[in-house]
Amino acid sequence: MRAFVAIVLPENVQRVLIVRQQRLARQLRERKLDGTIRWTEAANLHITLRFLGEINETQQQQLALQLAAIAARYRAFDMRIGELGCFPNCRQPSVVWCGLQETSHTLDALQEEVEAAAQAVGLAAEEKRFTPHLTIGRSQRRRSGELAAAGQIIQQAAAASPANQETVEFAVGEIRLMRSELTRAGSIYTPLGVYALLGR
Repeated sequence: MRAFVAIVLPENVQRVLIVRQQRLARQLRERKLDGTIRWTEAANLHITLRFLGEINETQQQQLALQLAAIAARYRAFDMRIGELGCFPNCRQPSVVWCGLQETSHTLDALQEEVEAAAQAVGLAAEEKRFTPHLTIGRSQRRRSGELAAAGQIIQQAAAASPANQETVEFAVGEIRLMRSELTRAGSIYTPLGVYALLGR
């Protein structure tokens, strides 16, 4: 099965991100670029700690034990939604994201342990450096000029006054092992395990 480890967002955070998506979609539509980005559905918005790819039932069971142990070593912590951006950059946008801010460095430590757990069950080490973010959209197949124009609009939105951006802080109290099923209508995510962090 195809799986990943993630932090799922509370509904109030989902609503803030949907407002950002809607604002960007409106700006793209005004420039006749509304087909350039496919927006992530609210229920699928999450922070990926580790994409696992295909795992078998034995690996799932081993990960469940390790993730439960990891979660039991960390206290709940707060995060805040940050700026807008694109991967690899706004000139060639492939992914539209919102950054994350967190001062306790708990997220980085938690992710390092999740990475170690993935390797312990036989998965190859992740080559990309962990960059905390929320994927709010992905580019569709379009001419490079259209994507570049869309990226410019996103870049302008990112440079807008912080006063125009909804800022919300939220508590992270659990991590989840998720199953991902790819369908023509989009990805379907199903929890395989929920692992609570320590209370405060």
